[in-house]
Amino acid sequence: MQFHQVTFRRGQIWGARFAPDGRAILYTANWDDGPRRLFLTNPVSPESRPLGFDDLRLVSVSRTGELALMSFDGAAPITGGDLSRVRMNGGAPSPVEHNVMSADWSPDGRLAIVRAIEGVNQLEFPVGSVIHTTSGWISSVRVSPRGDRIAFIEHPVRHDNRGTVKLVDTTRTGRSLS
Repeated sequence: MQFHQVTFRRGQIWGARFAPDGRAILYTANWDDGPRRLFLTNPVSPESRPLGFDDLRLVSVSRTGELALMSFDGAAPITGGDLSRVRMNGGAPSPVEHNVMSADWSPDGRLAIVRAIEGVNQLEFPVGSVIHTTSGWISSVRVSPRGDRIAFIEHPVRHDNRGTVKLVDTTRTGRSLS
């Protein structure tokens, strides 16, 4: 495995994903105390192109180039943010869901989300169908390439990064992996 630096400014990166072509990289960052903004870069070029979407954080990129963006509610929100979707090549974000902590696109274009409701985090796939709940919090949701399983980290204590990697299938059968 080789690592290759693709950004060269001072600031903080809030998340990155590969574009559908597998080469370009989309990421959210705030550089030089500027606003949080979405950027596109390519490993062969040291330049990053701003795509805009100020104060939204990239959560996921679909196979067709649709972005899942989330409003940002601080470093450790407990109520989640607003999830929007927009085409990678532009347009206005369309609101999708509220109280969302994390999300990922499935291969067929459906969203898996973690929603914060009444002190619990619930994993929904598809949206509206609860397949896992915890009184702690859930992060790093990823749908498998076949769309039949979802991996995530379950943190039993709020505001604590310790947790267990879990895997659940669409029949709601889950197991711990670590």
